[in-house]
Amino acid sequence: MRKCLSLLLVFLAISTALAAQDFYDIDTVNEIRLYFAQDNWRQILKNLYAQGKERLVGNAVINGVPFDSGGVRFKGNSSYSPNRIKNPFNIKLDHIIPGQLLGPYGTLKLANGYFDPSFVRETLSYEIARKYMPACRANYANLYVNDVLIGVYTSVQDVDAYFMNEHFHTAGQPRFKCDTNTMNAVTVWGYLGDDPTSYQNYYALKSSTGWDTLFDFTYTLQHNPADIAEVMNVDQNLWMCVFDNLLVNLDSPINMFHNFYLFCDRDGRINPLLWDLNMSFGGFMSTSVSQSQQLNPLRNSTSNTFLLLKNVLSNPRYKKMYIAHMRTMIEENFINGWYATRGAQLQAICQPHVQADPNYLYSYTHFENNLNNQVSGVFGFPGVVVPGITQLMNGRSTFLLGHGAFAGVVPTLISQEHSQDIQPGDTVQFTAVISDADYVQLGIRQISKGSFAYHEMYDDGLHGDGAAGDGVYGVGVPVSTGDIEYFFWAENSAQGMFFPPRAEYEFFTIPVASTTGEIVINEIMAKNASFPDPFGEADDWVELYNPNSYPVDIAGMYMTDNHYGNGIDAWTQIPHGYPDITTIPPHGYLIVWFDEDMDQGPLHINDKLGGGADSVYLISSDGTTIIDSFTWTAETDLDVNDRSIGRYPDGSTNWRLFGVGQDLPCTPGASNGGEGNMPPVISEIEYSPYPALPGSPVTVSAVISDADADPITAQLLYKDYSETDYSTLTMALSAGRFNAQLPALNDGDQINFRIRASDGVNNDIISPEYNILIGFEAPLLYINELMASNSSTHADEAGEYEDWAEIYNPNDFPVDIAGYYLVDDHYADPNYALTRIPYGFTDQTTIPANGFIVLWFDEDMDQGPLHINDKLGNSADAVYLIAPDKMRVMDSIMWTADTNLATDVSYGRQTDGGEAWRLFGVGQDLPATPGESNTSTATDDPLTPQAIPSLSVYPNPMHSQITIKLDNTRAGGTINIYNLKGQLVHQLEAASIQTWDGKDSRGHTLGRGIYFLSVYQEGSPRLTRKICIVK
Repeated sequence: MRKCLSLLLVFLAISTALAAQDFYDIDTVNEIRLYFAQDNWRQILKNLYAQGKERLVGNAVINGVPFDSGGVRFKGNSSYSPNRIKNPFNIKLDHIIPGQLLGPYGTLKLANGYFDPSFVRETLSYEIARKYMPACRANYANLYVNDVLIGVYTSVQDVDAYFMNEHFHTAGQPRFKCDTNTMNAVTVWGYLGDDPTSYQNYYALKSSTGWDTLFDFTYTLQHNPADIAEVMNVDQNLWMCVFDNLLVNLDSPINMFHNFYLFCDRDGRINPLLWDLNMSFGGFMSTSVSQSQQLNPLRNSTSNTFLLLKNVLSNPRYKKMYIAHMRTMIEENFINGWYATRGAQLQAICQPHVQADPNYLYSYTHFENNLNNQVSGVFGFPGVVVPGITQLMNGRSTFLLGHGAFAGVVPTLISQEHSQDIQPGDTVQFTAVISDADYVQLGIRQISKGSFAYHEMYDDGLHGDGAAGDGVYGVGVPVSTGDIEYFFWAENSAQGMFFPPRAEYEFFTIPVASTTGEIVINEIMAKNASFPDPFGEADDWVELYNPNSYPVDIAGMYMTDNHYGNGIDAWTQIPHGYPDITTIPPHGYLIVWFDEDMDQGPLHINDKLGGGADSVYLISSDGTTIIDSFTWTAETDLDVNDRSIGRYPDGSTNWRLFGVGQDLPCTPGASNGGEGNMPPVISEIEYSPYPALPGSPVTVSAVISDADADPITAQLLYKDYSETDYSTLTMALSAGRFNAQLPALNDGDQINFRIRASDGVNNDIISPEYNILIGFEAPLLYINELMASNSSTHADEAGEYEDWAEIYNPNDFPVDIAGYYLVDDHYADPNYALTRIPYGFTDQTTIPANGFIVLWFDEDMDQGPLHINDKLGNSADAVYLIAPDKMRVMDSIMWTADTNLATDVSYGRQTDGGEAWRLFGVGQDLPATPGESNTSTATDDPLTPQAIPSLSVYPNPMHSQITIKLDNTRAGGTINIYNLKGQLVHQLEAASIQTWDGKDSRGHTLGRGIYFLSVYQEGSPRLTRKICIVK
């Protein structure tokens, strides 16, 4: 789609850049004009709101720039009313046209200021929050519909994938939005079991997968709170809870199950995020101002309903950190009067637009007064009071600082020092002079946006801290590559303090020298005709080379072409979460594809290279440091198919041409010049016994060879699946295989392992990660039928006719295939990323006993758990079903051009699970039967008639017509069609084969949904099929 729309998107990129110039600049009041063809647009939006979240398509003009075919709906809970003219809006610019964005923003959210007469609660609150945690940007916008002014709105940034990348430097990680407005006493973030349906009333999954992450998070928070730091960013939770309590923002998870997002970061930790702040500064309580002023800073911290408080603040250190954060927020925003000045400035920005608003929810007098004074009678309710912001917070700040939770002396940082001229591999010595403390720790990391590691600092004279008891605390920490980010935490029996005060969100930094040639751009091809990527496409490529004796993961780094000068938003960041793919082995190579196909994997860049003149940049994860770059012009002579330019030898400063017309070939993924010592090759990885038995040792073995006949050493790296660090065992050579024995383990334990091999000349190689589940034996499953070119036989849930494969479960018990892998003929490529069937969708991934399941080879993994990141070739390809250990091939089938897999022709076992394969479908004597028994249409002996009555329906799901086929049934009878309520909607005369057009007995076209088709014939068993109508 991106390629098809390239010319349109070039235009959009130019025009939307004008509309999006810092769209959320607080000093700018944007103009948004919506245009609908329907005069009754408001009633349509009301109807759509009542029905769910469907959108009305219309055009938009934003700051003078047109946007075609956006999707619009009303949003909000209490802020929405069908009787209100000024309702909140959700505007999705890329609803119809992919890639139609306003700068990086695809969805605009407009809030109407419900319960905020001051009209600065959201903009001021978000500005405060952004000092301490990831939070949305917000400003103001005037909204017109069909050129009629609706009013001025608060315009709040959407919490979406761009927000995730901006604040967490990740993509595709699990993320959830609170999906309830309940006032019931629901346990906030309580564990509800391991069934997603138990959570769907409360959480909306905003990513393709993530339920398992939520299960683990809620279980740990409720049942193992001592381990909560492993699954949650505790510091961010503390900042969010402090913010909500201090600003009396009670329409939030510290008071009810409402208004939050949960984002998973690169380390697998849940990060809670603020949302919907129009009722901050006491707007939710609607009672006396004094009650809001004196809200207990530890409110709900002992309540079993609010685990985010109770099970976190029960840890004494976390409780001190919570109070320290609140003290910082009070001192930096309220005691000094900053917030009052800023609130007046924000009112000055929106004031003329509020005054001109024909549908403002309050009087203009309310607007003028509510910054400093309470207003009452809001929405016609005399008892409803909205506090003045300064009225509330001046009294609240005084109350809090005098509260017993703040009593005691606060530690003070007097000075700090650290080692200078730091190189990777050094041990950095940190010292800090801190008074009034009896415990000090250092938080440190070298991966931006990653987790901090914590090291206790000592005043014992043994840790580079001078004399014992002199108030100087010290610790030495070994470091690797990447700049250092660090902070201090100090506490005594009563209070604690962060240094800097906004830690962990802010921190001190120390540069670490980059090692020469840490990673280099080693070879470039800008016109590729003969070197296919894993998808068989000959795209532009860049080879990276790791000259070090240790592996380097390029996740988090950025790559771009000559768009480097456009800034970080124009670059592609290599995503985290794929270490098997993004790690370059020692003295190894990695190919990155410049093909604008980012959906094909983490090594695909959103640029294409120009053969005539262009550049390649590799930029550090800090978004600033250029690790390496190369620029060429027409004189370089690279504008030739299959010609590359690269370093010769690897990693040197000498560049030369390779390939067509040159004396040396192109060598993507190998040493330039084709010479040099090659790393070992690891193959035939196995473990025994299978299955791995509880209480018995497990032997892991592999064949490891070396083309240069260098001596090989090998290690087994293994860990529990929930841990981060690997343990190491030396592998011994015996009978041609390297072996190591894992200790006896318990039933249900899951061990992840890799094998590392070295040839003694700085060539190391590390295998992909495999899994061993103790006590688990993968049950027998068969690839039963497949179709490599589907145009009308069987549509997926999106109504698309994609390649498919059917799996048959011959067992007398159901089998959940979550955790299994499916792949096409890329199975033979050890570097190819296999598609794992995700956990958390048991109702979709479970094959019934003696049943079937259809999986789609369509590269549309965002459409659900049964979609595979491959497509099948009808001329020649293969399908492999691989067990959860990622090693054991459960079943496979290969075909060639001689198989004659034409369009809408399937290839399947003649009988379910049988040895013989045959063709079904178009041009064959038997139809394809996706999701159904092949045995109902075929028999091992083609001369033997099928005696069992059978019913086939295809295509299913259906669009406008379905074929109904009866085999080996009696004459006469009826075919009855029922809806989900069991109501008969149509009846057909039973015949051996016929079609149905999806209409009821009155000739009306039935709506989309699930229906049941049943055959009634006297003396015959009832045959029933579930069918789905899609539109």
